[in-house]
Amino acid sequence: MMYRPFNPEDELGQGDVIENVTFTYVPNLAEPVLHDAQGARVHRRAQEPITREDNLEVSGQAEKSRVIILSQDCDVLHRPYICVGRVRELAIVDQGYVDKNNDRTRAQHIQKNYQRAAVQAIWFYLQESPECAFPKSLASFIELHSIKRTEDNVRYLQANRILRLTAEAVFDLQFRFSYYFGRFATTDHYMLTEQEWELVRER
Repeated sequence: MMYRPFNPEDELGQGDVIENVTFTYVPNLAEPVLHDAQGARVHRRAQEPITREDNLEVSGQAEKSRVIILSQDCDVLHRPYICVGRVRELAIVDQGYVDKNNDRTRAQHIQKNYQRAAVQAIWFYLQESPECAFPKSLASFIELHSIKRTEDNVRYLQANRILRLTAEAVFDLQFRFSYYFGRFATTDHYMLTEQEWELVRER
């Protein structure tokens, strides 16, 4: 099994799946739609700085989605922001899965494409859960969002939590998340200048 029971009052943790989370996307970073406190449109060039003291609001495209918490448990409790990855329905994202014509070939597709970490590195596969009408889904490692950790936001996330991963699934999530960001090897001295590298080699 991929999921384990939880109580509504349990602290949020890595691997919790939440629904009804609102995101805002800014379609054009160079020319965001800005408004002042009175609602009047403010024009800024792309190179002009915008600070919190400017007290401007940005208009974006709002979407609601399920998410999975990617921040580690201690960070969820103590850091000012909680990192989450967007969760999308497998049948919407993966046409190859949809094209399979029976349960056996679909199961083989899941094993081949998602059980092996290196095949679809940007996704973490999530089983369906009929208890909460949750379909087979994929958690994205590239569509990440930060949620400010306020009391209201934490309460909202807890109230909308639908699933909690088992310990085995959390370990696998950690491995795949780190694997995605750590796939590319570096030399063991690229951060050193040539002079520093010479000094290290001399030892």
